[in-house]
Amino acid sequence: MHPSLTRIFYHHRLGQAAGALFFLFWIGQRVAFNPQRTWLWWLITIQYCFFVLAYLVRRPAREHARGWAEVVFPFVCAALPFALDAWPFKPPGRLAVHPGIALGLMALGTLLITAGVVSLKHSFSIMAEVREVRMEGIYRWTRHPMYLGSLVSTLGVLLAGYNRLNLSIYVVFIVLQVVRAGIEERKIAAVVPEYGRYAAQVGWAWGWGRRNDLPGKG
Repeated sequence: MHPSLTRIFYHHRLGQAAGALFFLFWIGQRVAFNPQRTWLWWLITIQYCFFVLAYLVRRPAREHARGWAEVVFPFVCAALPFALDAWPFKPPGRLAVHPGIALGLMALGTLLITAGVVSLKHSFSIMAEVREVRMEGIYRWTRHPMYLGSLVSTLGVLLAGYNRLNLSIYVVFIVLQVVRAGIEERKIAAVVPEYGRYAAQVGWAWGWGRRNDLPGKG
């Protein structure tokens, strides 16, 4: 990334505005193109409102994002699930399970994401930045409640409109989220020594997915 563009991204207020506008756009998309106001619609829309608020109240970063992998790539990951459930994408598919299972996965994932945002408080970000690292609350059971929640909720979306293209999008999404988490963890461990010990004890879900290759685990 050009140095001048990097400096723009580093500007705290501009970063707040960019993140808030990103989610305001998707709120507008839901209002304009998804007229069915079900309980799940409200749950997801309120979640996006939490994201907007989290951006507006977040504190300056201790370590800023640098380069394409830390600045742009996370936004690609965050936007990819909309290819399954947002106009004008949303490839047609068939219901692969009982509707209650698909809706339950969407709701569970959304609740995990919301719990992660609440626990982060003033540290929420899409880009790979380091603020105050959370290891309490829901973070006692999963290092990445929002990433895990997005995988669970997007699985529900996939099963509600299953086809091979949607499955391929979901598999790509899983890979990108794992890569994104790895980029973020290496950055955090380089700034917060105790994070390596935390990552060796807490996985993506309880003990599954622990990491023993980060510095500071001793």
